[in-house]
Amino acid sequence: MSDAFGPRPGQRGEALGRLLIAGAVVSTAVVQPLADLNDSHAFNEDWPPHARFHDLVALGMLQGCCATSMYLLWTKRGDRRLNTAVAALLPATFWVPFFPAHFVSGSSFDDGTAHHPSPELPRIGPFRIFPNAAASAVELSLLALGWWLFRRAEKMREVLSAPSRSRGGGRRSPHRDVRPPGRAA
Repeated sequence: MSDAFGPRPGQRGEALGRLLIAGAVVSTAVVQPLADLNDSHAFNEDWPPHARFHDLVALGMLQGCCATSMYLLWTKRGDRRLNTAVAALLPATFWVPFFPAHFVSGSSFDDGTAHHPSPELPRIGPFRIFPNAAASAVELSLLALGWWLFRRAEKMREVLSAPSRSRGGGRRSPHRDVRPPGRAA
């Protein structure tokens, strides 16, 4: 909350972090169906029916994870830090496996088939840039940056709201209450 003097310490950073996470969650929930619900994936005639089934199941699970993430980000219930962490981790569980999956024999970032050849992909030097790998890297970066901003702001608020030693708060000296002999407290 804010008061007459403006937002509390760290409030803007927390909000920005949560907004970045929310942006990554929304873009994941919107972009992935666009990438999968077409004739190169879920409706691809070259894919066996069971592969299409798995694509649709994964897409449904992702939508559920994204809806849960949005709820956790904006609910007033529960622990805010835990809610924000889980909200960032849920879509990350979808994006992280893109990279190790590439190293499984027979898998590829390239989604082209005989009936639907891939367009020429952009290159950086000798390396092709795959849109799905780039999207994964961007989404994971947004989630990580959002979490980092949230935690940084939260830590700053904790430090600024801690009792100051100069005002008598904080750790007490073990010698503070020692009085000379014969003097009553």
